[in-house]
Amino acid sequence: GGLPDGIVDTDMLAANAVSSAKLASGAGGKLLQFKTSGNGTGTDTGFPSYATNNINNVGANIGSSITINRISANSYFLITVSALIGRAATSGWAYLGYTSSFAGGSTNLVEGGRVADNASSVRYTVQFGNSTSGSVGDAVVVQARYVNGAAQNDNVRQATINIMEYQP
Repeated sequence: GGLPDGIVDTDMLAANAVSSAKLASGAGGKLLQFKTSGNGTGTDTGFPSYATNNINNVGANIGSSITINRISANSYFLITVSALIGRAATSGWAYLGYTSSFAGGSTNLVEGGRVADNASSVRYTVQFGNSTSGSVGDAVVVQARYVNGAAQNDNVRQATINIMEYQP
């Protein structure tokens, strides 16, 4: 019984008619909440000011921190970090990452997005998955971070961080 394959399209389905049991393997999940440090007011780009952070042979937190309160104890987080970076020298290395603290615990450093040398400022964006478990209502605090491993001034501007809590 039933209709031939390919005959039913989205216009024929009632709203919320497909249950998670009928989704393809690997499909599904649910976005629980999203927060960004970008301002997104009016018609601007949503990036913070153009003020330069010169980072020389150290790691430093950049941009504003953001806090969300966990909605689900077994949710995951997708963290996106973006910054406008200029690093003209060709020695050493640099990483774009983030700091996090879950439920007031110790601060974790994640520095995995390698940044290439470029005399011009280039916007870099990196994403990280985080599956730290916790309790409903726990405060999750994140902030962008940049690490320069060379004795030169890297220009880091307009840092933003986004965090999305989702149910896998």
